[in-house]
Amino acid sequence: MKFVLMGVKSSPKNISGQSICFDMLLDELKKQMIPFKYITVSVDTDSNFQKILEYLTACIKLIYFYITTIGKSKMIYIAVAQSRLGFYRDFMFVWISALFGKKIVAHLHGGNFKTFYLEQSPFLQKIIKKTYDQCDCIIVLSRVYTDLFDFVDNYKEKVKVVPNGIPEFDNDESIEKKYNPTRPVILYLSNLIESKGYLDVLHSSLILKEKYNIFPQVYFCGNFLSNSDDVTFDSVEKAKDYFHNFVKENKLEDNVVYKGLVQGEAKDQILKNADFLILPTNYNAEGQPISLIEGLKNGCVLITTQYRDIQYMNLDKETGFFVNYNDPEAIAEMISNVNEQDFKRMSLNAQKHFKNSYSFISHYNNIIKIFYEYS
Repeated sequence: MKFVLMGVKSSPKNISGQSICFDMLLDELKKQMIPFKYITVSVDTDSNFQKILEYLTACIKLIYFYITTIGKSKMIYIAVAQSRLGFYRDFMFVWISALFGKKIVAHLHGGNFKTFYLEQSPFLQKIIKKTYDQCDCIIVLSRVYTDLFDFVDNYKEKVKVVPNGIPEFDNDESIEKKYNPTRPVILYLSNLIESKGYLDVLHSSLILKEKYNIFPQVYFCGNFLSNSDDVTFDSVEKAKDYFHNFVKENKLEDNVVYKGLVQGEAKDQILKNADFLILPTNYNAEGQPISLIEGLKNGCVLITTQYRDIQYMNLDKETGFFVNYNDPEAIAEMISNVNEQDFKRMSLNAQKHFKNSYSFISHYNNIIKIFYEYS
């Protein structure tokens, strides 16, 4: 058993791009019958105390595994965090592994690590640097993020770029969607965090109806969550109340549907039916959103901000459009200008872009190549 993997799996209370990627990696390793050990590092709780207990338990399991498999495991893969509590967790995993002489591969699924690092005290910055100096390889999602670890010794040699990827359809034929410009189907597929722009999508629904006489069907799929960069609401409950009151007060019940967290066949069906996938994000932890890759795969026209790696995920006027954060007027205007011919062209381009850049086979092969290189 050469590999030890530590990360966060998806659960009803905890689903994110990182957890989805980790799930797919574990599933593929099992499918390929490659032996590995997985140790969980998260619990479904908002209590930091419970999380710390879980992290300490994971450390004990890791030490026990290393002791009982001396000479058999050579490498550990850690899906690392970009928060203070998450770093304390990763700190323990890295140093335990270093003491046992393991090769350490860290994988960052976000794009905010440098900001997190700079916000810490000089003392904690030194600890973060010393910890990541122990890593043999640091995986990032895009060339945009290669300098996030420029404080680490020999970072140019250690940092490797592996874009996210999801499985292709079994049928290789392109999807041809029927588009009705007066009844577009719009999808917001992400957790409802203020800085991810879901309010812009909500407000654009009313603008489409009142200003452009367009009657969209808008689906919001995800959990309401709070985040450190929230501005408008100081609680999840207030955010929920505003959302539902806005729909009711503006008589959008026939246009806006909150679906909550969707997975499996339900998510596949919504993506299949969607014309536009919108993510006008300014989220401080954004990396390379899996939801956008899912949209490309399903031939959705993307409307996004030109934020971090999203500038390469969405090709302006080829697979979709760019808008500014906090600009629902621009979202509505973009949709109102799309005719059937434009939609068909961009939908097909989206599928080509997915196949060329974000297939799971390419992602997995790059990951497994790194595993064998460091084991």
